[in-house]
Amino acid sequence: RPLPLIETALERLRTKGILAPTMIHIERLVWIVLKIAERRLLRTLTLSLTLEQRTRLDSLLLADTTIRGATRLSWLRQPPGITSPKSIKRLVERLLFLRELSLPALPTTLHQNRILQLAHKCNKYQAQPLLNLPRDRRHSLLVTHLFELSQDLTDQALDQFDRLLGELLRKGERRQEKHLRIN
Repeated sequence: RPLPLIETALERLRTKGILAPTMIHIERLVWIVLKIAERRLLRTLTLSLTLEQRTRLDSLLLADTTIRGATRLSWLRQPPGITSPKSIKRLVERLLFLRELSLPALPTTLHQNRILQLAHKCNKYQAQPLLNLPRDRRHSLLVTHLFELSQDLTDQALDQFDRLLGELLRKGERRQEKHLRIN
């Protein structure tokens, strides 16, 4: 990850005619810049979160007795299952739950690839390890993950609805053909 930044730093020093320090110093400088950039990113993602929203995010990581002791995060991540009205209903319930969290929109200044990267990183974590992360890091990962999850759940619900509707249309056409053949 830092290698391209080290190369860029060396190239900039060359083009400006500045004598490059030792490689160790350049590596340290790049790591410092990376840490500063990460802190800014976390601050950008969590700045608009209220205390209530932060509490809601943390509650996603705790066991919930209403869903058999699982966490809300694991419940939100469950696969949609086979196409049926019941699975569409479950997807819609999850989407409504995400909407009720009333999280702020992601800053438009962030690059989409960075948002995806953070969302995928959060997806690799289970609830307990997420709880052990520092607060701003945990909340920024959850915000991006829930944003992407909301989009994925919407896509899944639309796909399932489309498949279900297509199946109903095919059944109707077969019944109509059968009716025409008989009569």
